[in-house]
Parts: sequence; C-alpha cells; structure tokens
Amino acid sequence: LAVAAVTVFFYFRISHPLKKLSKEAQNCTDKHGHLINEKLTGAKRRDEIGELSRSFSILLKKLAERIRFSESFSADLSHEFKNPLAAIRISAELLENELSDAKKTDAKAIVEEVSHMEQLLSGVRNLSKIDSEIDTEKENVPIDLFLENISKRIQARHAHCSIEKDLNCSDKKIEIDPNLLDRMAENLLENAASFGSKVLIESQIVSTKDSKNSSVQIKIHDNGPGISAGSEEKIFNRFYSTRKNTDNHSGLGLSLVKAVCENNGGSVTAGKSELLGGACFTVILK
Repeated sequence: LAVAAVTVFFYFRISHPLKKLSKEAQNCTDKHGHLINEKLTGAKRRDEIGELSRSFSILLKKLAERIRFSESFSADLSHEFKNPLAAIRISAELLENELSDAKKTDAKAIVEEVSHMEQLLSGVRNLSKIDSEIDTEKENVPIDLFLENISKRIQARHAHCSIEKDLNCSDKKIEIDPNLLDRMAENLLENAASFGSKVLIESQIVSTKDSKNSSVQIKIHDNGPGISAGSEEKIFNRFYSTRKNTDNHSGLGLSLVKAVCENNGGSVTAGKSELLGGACFTVILK
C-alpha cells in the first residue's frame, strides 16, 4: 500500500505534469510551423516543473518576437528596394532611347534584369505578408463571379488560348482576402494559359471529413506538356521552376498559391489532367 501510494503521488506530482508539458510543447505550433501558443501551463507551480514551464514560455515568447520581426523586416525590405530599382529601370529606358542600335542591347538587358528583380522582390514581399498575415482583410467573396472576372483578364492577355468554364458554386461564398484570392487564381490561370492552348476552370462544392462546413474545390486544367514525374510537390517550393526561360518568371508563383491556400485552411495539389491531358491543379478552400 505504501509503495502504491508513493507511485500514485509521484505520478500526479511529476510524471503527469511532465507529460502534459511535453504535449503542450509539441503542439505550440500549427501544421505550417507558426507559433499558436506562447504560454505553457504549470508556470504558476513553485517546483522544478514550474521553473521549466516558465523557461519554455520565455523561450517561446522570444522566438515569436523574432519570427514576427523577421517576417515584417522581409516585407519592409522588399518594399524599400522597389524605389531605387524603379529609378534604375526608368534611367535605363531613357538611355535605351538615346543610344545607337548597337548599344541598345546593353540598355535593354539592364531593363529586363531590373524588371526580373522587381518581380522577385514583389513575390518575396507577398509571401512574407501572407506568412505574417500583414494587411490581410477577409471578406465573403462569391467564388464563381470572382473566377469569371479573372478568366476574362487572362483571356485578354492570351488571345491564342481558349478558356472554358464549368462553374457550379453560384451561391457559395468564401471568407478570404480578395487580394490574396486574386493573386492565387491569376497565378494558376496565367501558368495554364502560358503552357497550353486550352484551359478549363471547374468549381464545385465538396464536403470534407474534418470539417462540418462544405468547402470549394477549384480545378484548373490545361492541354500543355504537363508536370514531369516526381515534380508534383517540388513545383510548390520557392524559386523552383521547370521553365527553360525564367526571365519573366520569379519561381514564386506556385509557392504563393500554396501559401494563400494554407493561410485559408485549404490546400493545393498538382497532377495530370484526365480531361485535357496536361496539368491539373486542384485547390480546396474552406
């Protein structure tokens, strides 16, 4: 009886609080690595476990402050680079007009490289803002009407491409930042139209096992060359690109798509289109 009593005492005094503390430490971040809990229970205890909880809480608080600073600094730095780059590009464009034909190539190369750098900085800034949720304001967006408007914009840029739509979410609205939704959809449609001559946009309402509410599924098909085997997940990595000519592409478009989806509790996957034979991107938005 004495041994049993001592065992029970140490379990509730030491083992159980340590297991609880370990579980809280493991669950202090979400599936994307963002800190969601900076304080651990047990900090009010006056024993060694309380001291350990307070130390972990202080560490998590400092780590959260550092992450917020890094995310904000990245967005601010990208913004500050835009002004001098714009001045360089304007000067190079003016210089191009004044130079002889033999020298115009050099000035044109400067303009193209500056434009490429501006795209990179813009992509980095957008990703930083999404990760840190800076300047994000969610609204109830009618998904089908939104896709209609974006498809018209892409169609105007790519006259060679035929864009068809099969939209079945006329009454469905998604609570999301419309600017982020615009960037996500535009990147997917721009990719599809640049790779293929035919694009199909599908939308439908689906039910998910882990959610009581219905979600929206958007599929973007194209008849292009498709996605090479083994690259279905790599294409969402930052700066990864399978394009031979990347002058006008930053390599951040699909990573931004993934960030927008995950920021809204959704997901994006890539595969082969059974309808058009090219690539198919499937987006789930909750």
